[in-house]
Amino acid sequence: FKQVTPDIIKAQMQKGDARLAELLQTLPFETHTVGEQPAHKTVLRMIEHEMHHHGQLINFLFCHRLPIPPSWAYEWALRYDE
Repeated sequence: FKQVTPDIIKAQMQKGDARLAELLQTLPFETHTVGEQPAHKTVLRMIEHEMHHHGQLINFLFCHRLPIPPSWAYEWALRYDE
């Protein structure tokens, strides 16, 4: 297995961000559908799914008492009660 580092994680997240931006540019907002679903609902589902993963990561951080990223601590009002 390859050692996972913060730099590797950051690079993979940036790749995912770039791919998502690329996909969002191809959504047919002018026709308002992706298959049978309105395009805005597709985007909303993607955002909800992202929030689900944030919750998973927050649980992991708390279970292992790992540092909470400052941006997440602010956005989600997270802190460890001593």
